[in-house]
Order: sequence, then C-alpha cells, then structure tokens
Amino acid sequence: MGRRFVKASKLTDEIMSLKSFQSAEDVNADAAASQQNTIGKQQKESPNDEEVDIIKVMLVLLLQTSDRVKSLESTSFYLHLGDQTSPIVVAGKNAYSAYLASIEGNRKNHGKGPPDVHIFQAMLEAATKLEYKPGMQQLIETAVAYLEQFNKMSLEDVCDAVTYCRIHKAFDSKKAKVQFAAPALLQFGNATTTVGSILSRMITSQGLARKYGKAPPGWMERQLANLLKQQAA
Repeated sequence: MGRRFVKASKLTDEIMSLKSFQSAEDVNADAAASQQNTIGKQQKESPNDEEVDIIKVMLVLLLQTSDRVKSLESTSFYLHLGDQTSPIVVAGKNAYSAYLASIEGNRKNHGKGPPDVHIFQAMLEAATKLEYKPGMQQLIETAVAYLEQFNKMSLEDVCDAVTYCRIHKAFDSKKAKVQFAAPALLQFGNATTTVGSILSRMITSQGLARKYGKAPPGWMERQLANLLKQQAA
C-alpha cells in the first residue's frame, strides 16, 4: 500500500511538472506572438522609402504654392494692418455679419453678389465720416462722389469695381489684416487713379499701416519647413 502511494505521489509530481513546463511554453509562445504582432504593426504603420519621398515632394509643393500665392497677393491686393477697434475695421466686419444674416436660408439666389463689395462699401463709407489732416479734403470728396455712383451701379459693375475685400485676424489678435483689390478707375484732380488707391490712402491716414511686398512665412509654413529639415537630416 505504501509503495503504491509513493508511486502515485511521484506520478502526480511529474504531471504537475509537465503542466508547469507546458504553461511556461504557452506564455513564451504568447509573448513571441505578441512581439511579432507589434513588429508587424509597426512595419505597417511606418512609411516605406517611396512613401517618404512622396511626403517630401508634397511638403515642397505646399511650400512653393504658398510662396507663389503670397507673391501674387502682394502684387494684386492692398494690404493694411490696424487695430480691431478701428471704425473702418468695425464697419467692414459689421457689413459682413449683416450680409451673412441677410442671405440666411437662401445662399444661392439672394442676388446680393459676393460679400466683398458690401465690406468695401462699408469701409469706404466709414472712412469718409472720419476726421483727417489738412490737405485730405479732395480725397474725401472724391470718395463721397464715388459712393454716390457706386450705389447706382448694377451688380455686375459693382463686382468688376471691387474684385476682393476681406478682413482677417492678424497674428496679434488685437490687430486686423485688411486686404482688398478695387481696380475701378476714377478721376482725381487732373490724374486718374483707382478706388482702391483712394481707400488705401484714407485708411493709411487713419492708422491702418499699409504693408508692402510678400508676407513672411506663417506658423504652418515654418512647421512644414522644419519637417523637411528633419527628413533631410
């Protein structure tokens, strides 16, 4: 009886040892499989050389496009920078808000044209109501006369007169960036000028400084350039 008990005990120990060995093998196998899955996932998520080259080309193209657009803007638009609280800026922003409210629910057939003409008109009207230094009277009178003519124009003529006019928040949130293009010609004394030039001179005298040349790279452009440098390193 005692011998049988000893044999049974040894058999039990061998079985438990075998199970422990099998459990360790299972754990090792699971760990190896998990590691393999992780490596495979990383390989799938990591771009290959061809994908990296495509990304580089896209980054370069984005930066080149942005640079060319800014060059085009510098030759096509008047650009002014001033306080958000300027009466001219406030008038333009209010005109844009009123425009959006007026076309609510009917954005296709409202017959009001683009918002640009309304923003420009509001800014020009606001500019004519401000005080100026001596010597600006002829400029103001020219602007007032043009506004009378502007109000009688057809929608097509108005859109030709003002091709672009928007107000954006500048990098400094207290500043506004005013961009416009108004190529319509008008008589100013013995010379011919554009209505855009008239507004530009008026708002410059009111503290909205005119900016010349191509705008410097913005935050996103600098980020893209840094990514390219990291890839090249």
